[in-house]
Amino acid sequence: MSTLARLLVLVMLLVYPSVNGQQLNGKAGQRTMLELGAAAITVTTQGRVLLDSTLILVSQYHGVSRSSVITEGFDDDFCARYAGWVRTGNVDSIIKVLPGLGGDIQTRVRILLGAWYAYQPGAEHYRMAITELTMAQHEKGIEWAAQAYCLLMKAYYMLGDTARGNAWYLSFLHHPEFSNLAALQAKVRKYAGVFCPFRPGTTGFRLQCLSEALSRYQALKDTGNQVNTLMDIAYLRFAGGDPVGSQQAARQALSLEKAWGFPYTQYTYDLLAFLKIFASQYSEALPLAMECVKATEATHDRLYSAHAYLRVADVVQQLEDVTAATGWYKQALKAAIGTRRDEDLYEVLENLGAKNISLDLSPGAVHTVEDMIAQYPPGSRNESQLAFEALGSAFESARDYPKAREYFMRAWQLEGEASKTRGGMTNTYLIRRLGRINLTLEDWEGSRKFLMMLLSPALAGKVDQEDLSHAYYGMYRVDSACGDFKDAAHWLVQYSDLEDKENFQAQARQLIDMNVKYETLQKEKRLQELRTQKQLYIAGFVFLGFVIVMVYVRYRNNKRTNRQLQALNRQQTVLLEEKEWLVREIHHRVKNNLQIITSLLMSQSEFLTDKNAVNVILESQHRVEAMSLIHQKLYNSRNLSSIDMPDYIGELVDYLRDSFVLSQKVVFDLDIERISLDVSKAIPVGLILNEAITNAFKYAFPHGADDRISIRLFSEGEKTILRVADNGRGLPEDFDAAGSGTFGMTLIRGMAEDLEATIDISGHHGTVIRVSWQTLFRKF
Repeated sequence: MSTLARLLVLVMLLVYPSVNGQQLNGKAGQRTMLELGAAAITVTTQGRVLLDSTLILVSQYHGVSRSSVITEGFDDDFCARYAGWVRTGNVDSIIKVLPGLGGDIQTRVRILLGAWYAYQPGAEHYRMAITELTMAQHEKGIEWAAQAYCLLMKAYYMLGDTARGNAWYLSFLHHPEFSNLAALQAKVRKYAGVFCPFRPGTTGFRLQCLSEALSRYQALKDTGNQVNTLMDIAYLRFAGGDPVGSQQAARQALSLEKAWGFPYTQYTYDLLAFLKIFASQYSEALPLAMECVKATEATHDRLYSAHAYLRVADVVQQLEDVTAATGWYKQALKAAIGTRRDEDLYEVLENLGAKNISLDLSPGAVHTVEDMIAQYPPGSRNESQLAFEALGSAFESARDYPKAREYFMRAWQLEGEASKTRGGMTNTYLIRRLGRINLTLEDWEGSRKFLMMLLSPALAGKVDQEDLSHAYYGMYRVDSACGDFKDAAHWLVQYSDLEDKENFQAQARQLIDMNVKYETLQKEKRLQELRTQKQLYIAGFVFLGFVIVMVYVRYRNNKRTNRQLQALNRQQTVLLEEKEWLVREIHHRVKNNLQIITSLLMSQSEFLTDKNAVNVILESQHRVEAMSLIHQKLYNSRNLSSIDMPDYIGELVDYLRDSFVLSQKVVFDLDIERISLDVSKAIPVGLILNEAITNAFKYAFPHGADDRISIRLFSEGEKTILRVADNGRGLPEDFDAAGSGTFGMTLIRGMAEDLEATIDISGHHGTVIRVSWQTLFRKF
């Protein structure tokens, strides 16, 4: 780590507290969300919908594949190649290719197929899972064999065959080669704790398995599975009559979720709110229920929204804010209709009926419930029981007690089957309603039957204080009406003791709250003083650290910038030198090639006897030399992109003068402005000059003592002008410069086009060639 990085870390540590915990992993986060959501739905429906079904439900509503749950612990590379069908659910695609797979691969695909069936609801699927996994249980790969054992245990548990499920569990634990598989040792215990049939006799075993799984997940630092296992423990502890232990586990789960940055906290907050409601601590339940709603809305959890709104509505109703409760009930009903789940709808309707809330849908709560049930009729026995409870509550709130008892009794007749889906848990709420409605109708024995159920040892610890209070007071009234005053007095004492206990607890809580608030205020006052001093120290240190860091950063940046600039300058210098060398080399080679062409032409002329042919060769040499001279000057010049025209034209004239035998009798008047042209302009100018001077030597003069050629190159405004004139014979009267087909004139016109120039040729009192073009040039 660099010195700068250390300084920055030091400053950050002064300002921000450290946070431990792993980052939210996509696959682990998805699995945690799916399993938490499935467990919460199963619990809130009191086990009427099994985990594998709620897992599918949560997966569909959130648009997340169950593959992260089904393939937990499987080899990632193998899943990437052979488990793509798990995400789509196209099981037929893998079944078709299964016979053609090799031995080990086929066995492992069978284990994957068994895992798929083990998570498909329905006895036929669990049996298919057992078939595939039994065929693959002897897989040579230890981890794969362990997966088969674990999934066989799950399949038998889901069939309700606890004995065989336990047998596979013990076989896994006692298998000597599985002992070092830490993740799978945790997984098999979690599966045993979650999927072992929910019956009164299995609660202790399941809690033990989950506690052992939690310890192993903690050692593995597997946050997602810790959260899930803690929530499973919390649910089971409450079902086992330990609400305090349940709250402790849920609080632990919530702390892990927050440290992990896990957003789906609604399930944990909902359980904590429920536990506060169970303890009649409604003021404490409300903020927890509101946090549940907040998380539900933040994660767009439509599946849980009705339940979350209903939880807030129930708490607000208990706090006697009927207007606010009605608003929350409306939201719950709207959300329940939106999910198209009758379980949610009937849960809301039952509360509406019990609280006598009509929601303005019809004249009263009875009509509201009846209208809704008619619009969304129940599709199963569990839903029918909920519908009957909702109607019973509605008629009770409307004071039609005989009708209310009729529907409550119809709901009770379905309790036997419904209790099985809840793992034997009894609907204490329905029992309380029947005890109360019979008491209202003065059916003393009917009331005694249900009230004594609440007070039976079988439900000890599973009935909240409010239900106990109603049961004691109800039995007091029943025995009083029947003349059994001794027992009536006993129940009255029990009721009074419970009420006194509740009042004492309430007063104790108030005193504790007041004491806590006073101590908190004192501590906050002291902490504020210390915090102010600390903030001053921290601010000073932070400012000093900031100044040091900024100075150091500025120094390092300047130093780094200077190094970069120096390196860049060196690199650019090297590149420029290389470029100049390359350009010089190109000009040198072009010049050499043109010299070779000149030499070849000269050699060829020595073998020619035809004077005209020799002249043609000579003219070609002149043209080549005009171009070669340009490349020679570029090669020898420091400026590789442009030609100094005065020097070039002077040398070109000297060369041409020396090339003709009679050239010494011709006087050249040169008026060349200090102009520099680039190569693309200089070559056409040189060739035009070559043709003009050559033509003058050949045709213009009688070669007397006063023969003159005048050459001017000058700028006029935005134009550059080349003027070549002689005082020779001039041109014939019928000479047409534009239509002349001679090679020389054709070349002059072609070069003028390259310059994008205009050309003017006149032949009176000598010949004048004037070429004008617009170009960029550089004056010296």
